[in-house]
Amino acid sequence: MNTNDFKTRTEIIEEQSTCPEGYWVLGLDTGYSSVKGKSPNKRFAFPYYAKKVPEGRAFLREAEDSDIRYRDETGEWVVGKLAYDEVNAKEIVDSEQELTGRHRFFTDIFRVTTRTGIALGLMPNKYGSCEDKHIMIEAGLPPKYINDAVDLREALCGKHDFEVKVGAGNWIKYSIELKENDIQVMPQPLGSLVSASTNANGRQSKTAIQYWSGNVIVFDPGYGTLDTYIVKRGQVIGKGETFPEYGMHEVFARTCRDIEKEFGLSIEVPELQNCLESGEVKVIVSRRPLKTRKYSFKDILEKNCVEVCKEVIERLSSIYNYFVDYDYIIATGGTFEAWKDVFINAFKDVEDLRVIPANINNVSVSTVYSNVNGYYYYLSNMLGRSKTA
Repeated sequence: MNTNDFKTRTEIIEEQSTCPEGYWVLGLDTGYSSVKGKSPNKRFAFPYYAKKVPEGRAFLREAEDSDIRYRDETGEWVVGKLAYDEVNAKEIVDSEQELTGRHRFFTDIFRVTTRTGIALGLMPNKYGSCEDKHIMIEAGLPPKYINDAVDLREALCGKHDFEVKVGAGNWIKYSIELKENDIQVMPQPLGSLVSASTNANGRQSKTAIQYWSGNVIVFDPGYGTLDTYIVKRGQVIGKGETFPEYGMHEVFARTCRDIEKEFGLSIEVPELQNCLESGEVKVIVSRRPLKTRKYSFKDILEKNCVEVCKEVIERLSSIYNYFVDYDYIIATGGTFEAWKDVFINAFKDVEDLRVIPANINNVSVSTVYSNVNGYYYYLSNMLGRSKTA
């Protein structure tokens, strides 16, 4: 296992996707660990974190491609990886609720990171520009929290004036006004079901009929929650379930607890992000004489990752009658990528049940993007049908 695989990355990947004429669709997921997006000319992701820059501070080092800076009437902020680089324990403890709390839509971090995500989705490149086009956003929420869509829309609606700078590029000004009808919100796991049913051209895949005519459970383990969504014979059953006690945050929380037990080092979950690249923590073993030592936490992280995954499988098996009534499990998300081997192996002897990664139609794109991919094509196709009706 490579601990660096658990680190939330920053990437902007140019690609062309179909979009109805006159519209600029943006699938946007401001998750608990990262912001993901898909627009007609790119897909992108960056860590969900922002930190205000002290007034008058100079940036001395040369900008990296992953650096993202933001500014508005409140001042300048560093975003994503650049913000995590400056993290300290006291600030993280104070802002933990902003990072993983359900009611975070009116916090500074949410405003800055979500506006930054919108900006990345609107940036022009060789595959197109949003100029003179109607901007529409499809977002998602955990099934249990879908009624919070009212707050999410309120946070996104209105006039947004700000600037964003990526890497060594220039500051780009944005002045965007979004109305309530410009923002749609769907249950997050439904995005992955749409993604698994849609080919790379945005059309329904040949295998989609199998999913929609069978019994399907969408398995969407994320950073802050684990979500499930049930579709039987094309009918959505219930509103889905959300389990806030499971997800990668729980894996990291147990890892931090065990690091303190093993090495005597107190570390908070967001601080762990900066240790994932090396897979090591530095511990003071003596102050006189001064002596430090690096310790690998790779085995600790792997143990907790497997344990939480197995607990999830056991919990869901008891809730869903050991999946005997299901034909497919559509599995999605970055946490599933980490759990994939354990999860698939657990069901290898269950007859007539197939575990389908949500990126089945384009395995070159990680399941990290499956929800926003589904958001994008769901709204694009709906707008396309309305234009031809």
